[in-house]
Amino acid sequence: MAKSKSAPLVNAPLLRKIDELREKNIGQHIPLPQLVVVGDQSSGKSSLLESLTKIPFPRDLELCTRYATQITSRRDSESRVNIRIIPGPSASDEHRKHLEAFHPEVLSTGGFRIRFPEILKEVNARMGIRVDTSSKDGNVFSEDVLKIEICGPDEDYLTVIDVPGIFRTPTEGITTKKDIELVQNMVKNYIKDSRTIILAVLPSNVDIATQEILMLAQDYDKVGERTLGVLTKPDLVKEHSAIVAVANLVSGKKKPLKLGYYVVRNRGADDDDSFDHAAGEEMFREEPWSRVPEDRVGVHVLKTRLGELLSQITRREFPQLRKDVNKQLVDCKKELDSLGPARQTEQEQRLFLNTITHKFQGLVQAALNAHYHNHAEFEKEEFRLITYVVNLTEIFNRDFEEKGQLRCFENPGAARKQQVELPISEKEGTSKKEVHSRYKAAMDQATFLVSIERNKRPYTLNSDFNDSLGRLRVANLEDKARNEMTSSKLVVDLDVIKNAKTNKSNVEQAKEEIHNLLSSYYKVARKRFVDNVYHQAVDHYLLTGPMSPLGVFSQEWVIKLEADQLEAIAGELPATKEQRAALVKKIHDLETAMRILKH
Repeated sequence: MAKSKSAPLVNAPLLRKIDELREKNIGQHIPLPQLVVVGDQSSGKSSLLESLTKIPFPRDLELCTRYATQITSRRDSESRVNIRIIPGPSASDEHRKHLEAFHPEVLSTGGFRIRFPEILKEVNARMGIRVDTSSKDGNVFSEDVLKIEICGPDEDYLTVIDVPGIFRTPTEGITTKKDIELVQNMVKNYIKDSRTIILAVLPSNVDIATQEILMLAQDYDKVGERTLGVLTKPDLVKEHSAIVAVANLVSGKKKPLKLGYYVVRNRGADDDDSFDHAAGEEMFREEPWSRVPEDRVGVHVLKTRLGELLSQITRREFPQLRKDVNKQLVDCKKELDSLGPARQTEQEQRLFLNTITHKFQGLVQAALNAHYHNHAEFEKEEFRLITYVVNLTEIFNRDFEEKGQLRCFENPGAARKQQVELPISEKEGTSKKEVHSRYKAAMDQATFLVSIERNKRPYTLNSDFNDSLGRLRVANLEDKARNEMTSSKLVVDLDVIKNAKTNKSNVEQAKEEIHNLLSSYYKVARKRFVDNVYHQAVDHYLLTGPMSPLGVFSQEWVIKLEADQLEAIAGELPATKEQRAALVKKIHDLETAMRILKH
């Protein structure tokens, strides 16, 4: 038989970093190098763990593992055992504090083994595990992790994670069909990661072809490169052919795994605490057990191999692990940035709106001054405000010049009764009402200008009126003179011009003069009206005046908002809040991971 030897202390600082990462729950974000022990509830898993760690795990079905247990052993000058509970990823703050308050330390491994059943009871209570079959309170399983760190001068560096054993039949009063699925999912979550070495614990006295745990491992390890088979209970195999079959399996002649199979004999339920592994392994010296390779037999050989595997996978994956953490950190920060600044407190919401109003007012000034070149928003022509307004004003001026005089006048009384209204719902906010009121003020001003021009006495001090009137009078005389001209008579007699002015009835002269007056005045009034509409209704009321709608969304408006209004306008949606909180926590975890990996 092979001599027992201690697992080498290879890269102990590196392995310690991995344990720190696991302690910080980094494993929920990044796969970590780890050894995970899986198997059925009756596979001998607890006995194997006891052999590897010297911790007396309970074998009673009612006291079987209900949560993952991380056992770390490392060499130290002083003996001590530290116990902690690592909260699950979805643990509430209250539950997390309750678990983190539990951190007993036992100053000797012997004392720890004596106190272990008592410690387990406290752990179950802290996690909220139901242990009393008569009670319906509490959970049967938990996603929290029990961490046991064993330190001492005789310890070697090894970390294994034990997960609840899978089962197919519920235990009345304890487990249900839902628990069967829950445990299977828990096992899958642990073995799916590419950096996990799967320790598949299989009883030797059961046909390996029927072992569900191997099929489960194969689902996530297609080529069997990270699955190591551990055969337990060899003393229960009595038939010669069955022993030969086990020997062939361990020798790699049947259903081979790249990491191979190991066979161990652990203390059984009928063995007392004085069970000697060396004596128990004497059976492997006898035929046909002697066919099993010596380097595949025994707890000490297995423990050495596990230490080597853990060191190998950690050393191999460490550089990529650091890259993965850094990449996820960069991606998370980008995703968080895409959500914009946080808007959860009143101060954050007010600052968020103030930032937007400042940018908006800057764009307004750029739009009014035609400073388009520094702003991507103005690539769309409809956002080039002053250009758009000038173009519309020119169209308005042209249309008014061509068609304004053709409009029919309405009864002044009817015009006064007509009200200009903008549709607005009662449910709309005060800010929208304010914008509508400012638009209405502009429209009221335009209506006022129309009313002034239509109802007041025609009067102007504009010299263009007299100039236009003079030109019309001269044009009338020119028309009369042209009527007197013939091809043979190119000179018009002055008497003809005099007669053109005097040979008209009073009515005709009055009609002509009124027409000239109205025509001259209309030209002046039309230009004045178009200018007034632009300067007063458009420019002053809509664009640049103190009551412009463009000024509603301002920092002054933000300052006046109440807390509930801020929440309604700038508050984040519940889904966004959850996403932001998850990203903030993940970034914190990953930054912690980077600090651990760098030191």
